[in-house]
Amino acid sequence: MKYVLFLGDGMADLPMKELDGLTPLEYAKTPAIDRIALYGEVGMLKTVAKGFEPGSDVANLTILGYDTRQFYTGRAPLEAAGIGIQLGSNDVAYRCNFTKMDGKRMLDYSACHINDTAAKIVAERLKNELNIPGVEFYHGTSYRNIIIWHNGKLAHCTPPHDISNKRYSPFLPQGEGADLLKEIMNKARQIIKEMGNSDITDIWIWGGGTKPQLENFKKRNGVGGSVVSAVDLVRGIGKLAGLYAPKIEGATGVINTNYENKVKSALSLLQKNDFLFLHYEAADEAGHSGNVNEKVQAIENFDHLIVEPVMNELPSFGKWRVAVLPDHATPIKQRTHSKQTVPFAILDSDMPKNSGCNFNEREIEEKTSITIDIGWKWMGKFLR
Repeated sequence: MKYVLFLGDGMADLPMKELDGLTPLEYAKTPAIDRIALYGEVGMLKTVAKGFEPGSDVANLTILGYDTRQFYTGRAPLEAAGIGIQLGSNDVAYRCNFTKMDGKRMLDYSACHINDTAAKIVAERLKNELNIPGVEFYHGTSYRNIIIWHNGKLAHCTPPHDISNKRYSPFLPQGEGADLLKEIMNKARQIIKEMGNSDITDIWIWGGGTKPQLENFKKRNGVGGSVVSAVDLVRGIGKLAGLYAPKIEGATGVINTNYENKVKSALSLLQKNDFLFLHYEAADEAGHSGNVNEKVQAIENFDHLIVEPVMNELPSFGKWRVAVLPDHATPIKQRTHSKQTVPFAILDSDMPKNSGCNFNEREIEEKTSITIDIGWKWMGKFLR
């Protein structure tokens, strides 16, 4: 049996006036995803446990079957694993965004989605010139970076995508360790200013955490496999869980990602192992940017350029079971994540059903009696 989990990061949303009262998932043309829902089992899933903030770290851990109350130690350590950084027992990792700010407001949490080539130049300069004892700077992908503070402290930090177009001063790091983090940010601002890059003005530090320990996915579930994602966070979760998570050439995490390479890699990996987690980021990025048209297009690309070609090839592997879902909602109106439950659909090659609904929030919530409140148990349902 082959198991394929299609995850459209942040696809879920709220009804929008611009889309005639529909959500982007309702409005988008998604025949491949709709077929999974129509002939599969559908339901609603709570991916963010009580006491946790909604984010891709918490939600993806939950979907992969890990109780965040037991296994979550912070976002940045997961991303560090994706980059290949080995954390010591006393290290604290922080996520570090390249951002665009005007001295008062957070204009863009991603430095206008700076391309990786330009980002690497700035990252290399910061790596060489920050010169703060006990602190190391690592580049990830595009605007994403990691800071490791040896024998560090955990400050309270706010994700930059939560404060788009807001005054950022009330959200600067606070508490233990905050002074050093603000020193790093101030020093980085001066270095970046000297470089004259119009898209990057600052760094923003957030997502701190310590070394995590995840139980092996195959040992827990009896099946091993791979992760295909452009995002260091998701690949890091995969690596820590003992899943193979290669870096895919041309995978960007935005709408111009290399769809063909992602599909080719996915099918190749599926020949070697029985479980595949195929993650797609672009809908989430569009939600953070507040771009409704791009979010609809991202969802349609996910359907046409990822789900459909993989589904077309699955019969050649024999028996299969697939699932499709978002990890969380990223409503356009809010431009950040929300805690609402998300729809899921599971289709088995041997046991087709007839749910009578397409894949979107409203139809599935109205027509299903299934709601899974303890989200980490969902993986057991999928792999049964």
